Amino acid sequence: MHQRGMLHRMDHPELGSVILPHSPLRFHGEERIELVASPGLGQHTREVLADWLDNDATRVDELIKSGAIGGLVGWLAGWLVGLAGWVGWLGWLVGLA
Repeated sequence: MHQRGMLHRMDHPELGSVILPHSPLRFHGEERIELVASPGLGQHTREVLADWLDNDATRVDELIKSGAIGGLVGWLAGWLVGLAGWVGWLGWLVGLA
């Protein structure tokens, strides 16, 4: 599976070395898309609020300090979604063994 390019080993910033599925499709003359780790929860919050939603740095800081952005509830929700995803991947990987 590794030699055919369907499984790819990647260094994840939090999990270390992991094996991930990759598309088996290859198109003549096209390079394969590199697998990268998903962004962490809130990793791009400032960029989205500033660049995409046209907020200045002061406004972004106010939103974060007020608790409107981030906080425990947002973190917990993201963690639970991530956990559900990993449970699914683990089930898939166990099926390969």
